[in-house]
Amino acid sequence: MSCNEVAQMGWSKKGTRCHATRSGLSSRPMSFIGAISLAEKTKFIMPILFESCCNRSVFESWLTSFGQSLGESKPMKDRIIILDNATFHKGEEIENYDALVLGFKSM
Repeated sequence: MSCNEVAQMGWSKKGTRCHATRSGLSSRPMSFIGAISLAEKTKFIMPILFESCCNRSVFESWLTSFGQSLGESKPMKDRIIILDNATFHKGEEIENYDALVLGFKSM
């Protein structure tokens, strides 16, 4: 922790630095990947929650497993995938996935 870091909340006299204790430990990132059924809007399909950052290999393996789990229940053209502009959403596996892929950029 840098000596310039100060607590985000605390009390001190006006014009003086707040010397509150602040933990130097950061929390571990949690990631979630899943799909929502349009027929049953409250049902998640193949949700996974894991304690780390997501990357392309994790996302592509989930996408492959997801496609295999659906099988031939619906034609691929009836599937819509909506992704943000994360770098791991841009890859050959996703481009070759035979479904309508919609992407959007975050502001």
